[in-house]
Amino acid sequence: MPTLLSRARRRAAALAVALAVATLGLIGAGASPAAAGNGVITPIVNVPCYMGSHVCLYETAYNQGFTAFALYDVTPTPYYYSVWNMTTRTLLARCGGGTECSTGPRGYPGPGQCYDYIAYVGSAGGTMPPTPVVRVSDGLLRICR
Repeated sequence: MPTLLSRARRRAAALAVALAVATLGLIGAGASPAAAGNGVITPIVNVPCYMGSHVCLYETAYNQGFTAFALYDVTPTPYYYSVWNMTTRTLLARCGGGTECSTGPRGYPGPGQCYDYIAYVGSAGGTMPPTPVVRVSDGLLRICR
């Protein structure tokens, strides 16, 4: 007959295995555990850029340009979406209405080159950044050919 001590050890071992499996599952799903100030381990979850205060910037399918979008509608404001090639400091598109802006298939790097791209919500100015800047893309988008 099992003793009280051996049951406690089995429960503790089962709990340790369950915790290890759960932690590995979180890490495998793209999250990593982090220790909070109180010593409790919680997963780090990356929030999609459109849920935050950032502008999302991505390359459209089949090398047809770039699209910037956010949950921020610039139509009733004095601001514009703008997409820039940071490497050449070239404005690729400026849009004064809606929640997105697309560039069309231009501004790509040549063979063996890399270009960085960024999107802003800001003034209609022709300089980068278009001050004042209200929002900016969440990091640079790098395209290499």
